[in-house]
Amino acid sequence: MNIVRGLPGSGKTTLAKGMASVVGSHPAVVLSADMYFHKNTGKYDFDREKLYRAHNWCYETTGIMLQDGVEVYAANTFVSYDQISDYFGYAVEHDFGITLITANNDFGSVHDVPEESMTRFRSRIQTHDHIVDRFNEVFNK
Repeated sequence: MNIVRGLPGSGKTTLAKGMASVVGSHPAVVLSADMYFHKNTGKYDFDREKLYRAHNWCYETTGIMLQDGVEVYAANTFVSYDQISDYFGYAVEHDFGITLITANNDFGSVHDVPEESMTRFRSRIQTHDHIVDRFNEVFNK
């Protein structure tokens, strides 16, 4: 299981797609909550009211894919440990390896995230090291 995290516009999805394309002989998929908001027409139709549902869809689909032997790249903001902890718990419970990647670039949001939301994201995002330290506290007792 691969978790790619970072602020909107940091290149999470692009990075995950690039990594998934070179996996090799077994299937790989990129999953993100944003995918929930893409219509069949390809139009992105974000609805804040459905954000919880979108993240649940991403998490549940990750589990299904991993159980089917598919290499998963979950690419979401994951600003805090709490937002990743279910993925970590699932991976540990089912003995899947975990790779955590934090994208730190700023390419500009393709989804036109408002500046006030970006400011909130920036103020809340925990460092890569903090996430790793917290994982070790919880899972390496």
